[in-house]
Amino acid sequence: MCSMNANPPKEKLAASKRPRIDESSYVQSGDVKYESDIFIMRGQSGAKYPGNRLFRRLISSNKAHFDTLATHEQEAFAASFWSNLSLCHRFLRSTGTGYEVLNDDKSIKKCHQALVSCRTGFNERVESQQLSIKKQRPDGSTLNFDDVAKKSIATLLSTEELADAMKTIWKSDAERKRVLLENKLLTRYKIAALYGLSVDEFSVRLLPVLLKEVNHDKKVEEENL
Repeated sequence: MCSMNANPPKEKLAASKRPRIDESSYVQSGDVKYESDIFIMRGQSGAKYPGNRLFRRLISSNKAHFDTLATHEQEAFAASFWSNLSLCHRFLRSTGTGYEVLNDDKSIKKCHQALVSCRTGFNERVESQQLSIKKQRPDGSTLNFDDVAKKSIATLLSTEELADAMKTIWKSDAERKRVLLENKLLTRYKIAALYGLSVDEFSVRLLPVLLKEVNHDKKVEEENL
């Protein structure tokens, strides 16, 4: 089974030369490649398969880098992620009598969903490392990284477009959700700093991502009506 670099890439992953697959195909159990195929299953059922375990490791190790990207960059990254992975792997969904081999569009969507929903990765690394970034105040004193990041987070969340979206979509729950979001964003700023992004650079990248996340809440709410 060929492997894929599990380290967060500093550059866009190289596109494969494999022909694009637009249509899903189907295979029987005898044609399954258990060492490399990635099985779409609920919960942890797929953890016994090598392909599933590799996929989760790659998702986890690329999560921190993925979170620093703007929305359109995240979509492009998911496509490049799959382009590399598809050289040796494929997603299989059971049909009861065999397996559907997902086409490229469905596979990219699976990669994107996994990167968005992943809750593991570099949290332990962020908590264990002390960021030494400091900013000089006019009076000669210094601010530590958390102070600088929290100030930028407050400014970011006060951006007119984002503030209006949070107020309109979250309504009476806006203040509570804003506080929760502030706490989560601090970890994301720390991860970005570990990869060389300044607080200001990350704020610019993060704004369209947050707008998408807030608007996603609206979409979920409408679907539940």
